[in-house]
Amino acid sequence: MTEIEAVLRRASELAGDKVDALEATIKAELAPAEIPVKHYFSKGVYAREITIPKNTVLTGFIHKYENFNILSKGEMSVLTEDGVITVKAPVAVVSPPGTRRAAYAHEECVWTTIH
Repeated sequence: MTEIEAVLRRASELAGDKVDALEATIKAELAPAEIPVKHYFSKGVYAREITIPKNTVLTGFIHKYENFNILSKGEMSVLTEDGVITVKAPVAVVSPPGTRRAAYAHEECVWTTIH
């Protein structure tokens, strides 16, 4: 692992600590959101699409591998290693291994993670 990779991994871990704390608050204080999931399979490829209702606060899983993500509908604020950013569809991003995100949907959003 290069020095840059180590710094990026540590930044991701620190953001992950914030996400853990946020998730505990969400579970304690908010009603669970209904987030439908669609699964797509192709040879060697798996995609998971979620539809996030407007005004939903959510957290993601820690991914072991680099993933390709697509916001195909909506606008959301996302906690990253560099702070909170707002993204509006259409947008595609690559998440490095070990990444864990938290987000707030300003409007109904469709988010797809490709594994």
